[in-house]
Amino acid sequence: MRIVLIIGARQQIDELLEKQGEAPQYAAGYRITDSVAMQTAVQAAGASRMAVEAQLSKVNDPTPITKNFALPDT
Repeated sequence: MRIVLIIGARQQIDELLEKQGEAPQYAAGYRITDSVAMQTAVQAAGASRMAVEAQLSKVNDPTPITKNFALPDT
């Protein structure tokens, strides 16, 4: 079995754009991504991924997913 986790970063992207003085742009519910928005999206997605991976790495108890793998002692 393979688990795929999709991390949404729409809110983080919008917040970062606003901090940069840029307004998020949408058309029919889809983001219009110029070069500034693309750089911001990459930054936000990377930060979101790191946050999720940090939380997942804290798993100490075997779950159905990890019971067949040896987890390091923390």
